[in-house]
Amino acid sequence: MKPKHPLSWLLLIALFSCDTKSSPDAERVPDISIQISGREIASGEGYDFGSVEVDTEQEVIVSLRNTGSENLELTGNPPAAIGGADASHFAIPSQPASSISPGSSRDFAVVFAPLGLGAKTAALSVVSNDPDEGVFTVTLRGIGSGPDLTSVDDFAYQLQNISLTALAGSAFDLAVIDYSREGDDETRFTAGEVSAVKHGSGGEKRVLAYMSIGEAEDYRFYWDSRWDKNHDGNPDPGAPSWLGPGNPEWEGNYKVKYWRPEWQAVIFGSAASYLDKIMAAGFDGVYLDIIDAYEYWGPGGESGLNRQSAEREMVDFVKAIAHYARVTKGKPGFAVFPQNGEGLSAHADYVQTVTGIGKEDTWYNDNVRQSSSYTAEVIGNLDVFKAAGKLVLVVDYVTQKSKIDDFYAQAEARGYVPYATVRDLDRLTINAGHEPD
Repeated sequence: MKPKHPLSWLLLIALFSCDTKSSPDAERVPDISIQISGREIASGEGYDFGSVEVDTEQEVIVSLRNTGSENLELTGNPPAAIGGADASHFAIPSQPASSISPGSSRDFAVVFAPLGLGAKTAALSVVSNDPDEGVFTVTLRGIGSGPDLTSVDDFAYQLQNISLTALAGSAFDLAVIDYSREGDDETRFTAGEVSAVKHGSGGEKRVLAYMSIGEAEDYRFYWDSRWDKNHDGNPDPGAPSWLGPGNPEWEGNYKVKYWRPEWQAVIFGSAASYLDKIMAAGFDGVYLDIIDAYEYWGPGGESGLNRQSAEREMVDFVKAIAHYARVTKGKPGFAVFPQNGEGLSAHADYVQTVTGIGKEDTWYNDNVRQSSSYTAEVIGNLDVFKAAGKLVLVVDYVTQKSKIDDFYAQAEARGYVPYATVRDLDRLTINAGHEPD
């Protein structure tokens, strides 16, 4: 019923105001708001890091904002937590402040550092005194990926007279170097030195360590001078049974029976092993030499041993090295590149295991052109790796400009990554017209 007196209107308005106006105390509440990389995220939503390479990390900034009128208190311990089955792949390096005043915000970082391949999921949770969203959750997602070598279109290969400063300042995408300045244990490169090359002024690059697994070298940490006292290339009595004769083309190098457990223990399996030293220095992978030793020991080989299983044993040796680095040592992105021995392309499990392959002397033996039949056979094997998505590195030791140009043209036409240099591998070669980019 409509009131008849003006005062009645005023009374009704006053009564309505008293009934509907909230008390000052009821209005003073905190209100949490979260942004990740500048994007507003509602509780229960997710954030996707995308694909991140194993053994690297990606960081995002999470901003906690209090849009309410009372202090926002983060009551969890710790204030921000990550849980779930894959929580170990994510981290919060530094926690946010536990109290946020009205209108203020606090930032903290969340890092995705995948320890293995595949999809990873975890939950970020923030517990607070917000009356509506006391537990604010965000699903974190990411994919751990293997080494991305698809962008590699140039590489360098140098084993002697290495200048880490020059290498770091170069624009090569990938570099193969010795693990040591002088080849011995006393002058091996530190993790800091290797990292400086990987993240140098010339741009980011992958760094692989050279490691011979088919021959022993008398300047390495594992060598005992008593094994060949007179350096005649013939092991002395008392030398390990796995040690074979010297390589007449490379003084100080000796054939090894690589299938023997004692030799393989020199290469990998303990903190004192060759591979462990390389991994401790932070190299991205290994470049394995003398893979083709199976030809020497196998049927019809120079050794005369005619070991029927030699080829399969080299395949298994390389696979064991890869498994140890990637699984046992927990570095699934560790790269394994065999050099030569391209005939092992017949073994599908070998092709699947390796990250790529390196090959010497495909088109030229020094400045002499290889026979077309030889090159065709090599290319047929290399193309198996290429078809499997593996990176193919080719190095020819050509020094004449016209032949360098031809080598690069031939290699690039097949989708290989070429490098022309001197056989002594004692300099960082930049070929005119083929500079790294």
